[in-house]
Amino acid sequence: MATIVNPNNWHWVEKSCIPWAKQYLTDNLSKVTVEKDDYKATVTNVGPITGDCDITQRKGRVRCLIELAVNFVVKVEKEGGEDSTFDISLPEFEHDQLDEDYHFQIKNGNPEYKNFLRTYVIPEVLTVFKSFQPDLLEDHRKTLMHNAN
Repeated sequence: MATIVNPNNWHWVEKSCIPWAKQYLTDNLSKVTVEKDDYKATVTNVGPITGDCDITQRKGRVRCLIELAVNFVVKVEKEGGEDSTFDISLPEFEHDQLDEDYHFQIKNGNPEYKNFLRTYVIPEVLTVFKSFQPDLLEDHRKTLMHNAN
């Protein structure tokens, strides 16, 4: 007869997912490339990524606890102009974030290119952050649930 470790998944189980989070954000942000008019922007570097990313289960409910600070670099090339590199940070990336709560800080780079970044690049980057939590839950839900089908 099998021993039931966590009957009905009632007890609290927690798992750190920070390695997964760093890999996910690095892989997916690195794919962001935007070409519009005379501009081409590419995420060239991701990191550092700091903070916590946990998935928890209690009473059969699986939830995320995400509190990350994410930094990345975007290179913008303009036809007939000079290339410019921007350091972008999202100092607060959390599990219950609304669209209006994403405050990207854009540092360095040619100020003339910032409108292009805000209008076309940041919305593409935002899609990565908005898919993060559902993908995290999908990838880790079964690893927390004991005796679940």
